[in-house]
Amino acid sequence: MSADDQDPLSMAVEFAHSVWARCFGSASVAELCERYAESLQQLQARGPADLSAACVRVRENIEREHRNRYGSFALAAELADERERDAAVHDDAALVAYEAKWRQKLRKLQRAQAGRWRVFGLSEEEVRDTLTLRLIELVRGEGALRAQYQRPGREWGLVCAQQHLRLLRKSFRLRVTVGDVAEEPRFGRARNQEEQCLEVEAERARTLAAQRAERSLGRAQRQWLAALKCSVQAGAIFQASERPNLSAASRLLGKDRSSAQRAYRELQGRFGRELRRIYE
Repeated sequence: MSADDQDPLSMAVEFAHSVWARCFGSASVAELCERYAESLQQLQARGPADLSAACVRVRENIEREHRNRYGSFALAAELADERERDAAVHDDAALVAYEAKWRQKLRKLQRAQAGRWRVFGLSEEEVRDTLTLRLIELVRGEGALRAQYQRPGREWGLVCAQQHLRLLRKSFRLRVTVGDVAEEPRFGRARNQEEQCLEVEAERARTLAAQRAERSLGRAQRQWLAALKCSVQAGAIFQASERPNLSAASRLLGKDRSSAQRAYRELQGRFGRELRRIYE
């Protein structure tokens, strides 16, 4: 369709989009254009004498309302974070800088709002490792996945971290398998009180062993542990039935799979030794 055949209101929205894209983030631009298009349809129905002048007034009013609603500081942060994220998609140096930025921001948030950024069974550093690794994975992932975390007046990285923090709280259950375990009761037979008590005690032992083992890990081991957790869809990270994806974990840290295999065995041994100490 030529410019002459294009609807004037569509052209007005396209022009507004080009203007707003220079000073707002994608989520804000999408919201502004949606409101602008709706307002122009109502304007067209009333049939003003000077449509062009009316379009300009409507555009200016919508932009002013948007700034008042979210605040100039939040809107500037949304745009700046999006640009930094987009640069990190293909530039390794920009990716390192973006990861460092959010690691520092998360550290400050943990100090200022400890309760909101705590995950039971994980240290603050491990929470940061897990969330920043997920950020890296999404930055280098598909554009459609990145778009899911775009919000007007919100930094993309913060939205992503908050949503994955909630998922981490729901799904994180660290268990350790040492040697042979007894066969699970068959379906159809309810566990008696003794079996239930034993299971509760076993769960407490696993949690205590995990906490002791993690406190003794070095920085490199913590990074591997965070990467391995990210590679597990759900459930127990060291159960034979739900082994982590070593290839995915190694890609997150830029290492080869053999390094991930060694790290996995080392971590498994560390957690296993702590669990045996509890039962000795």
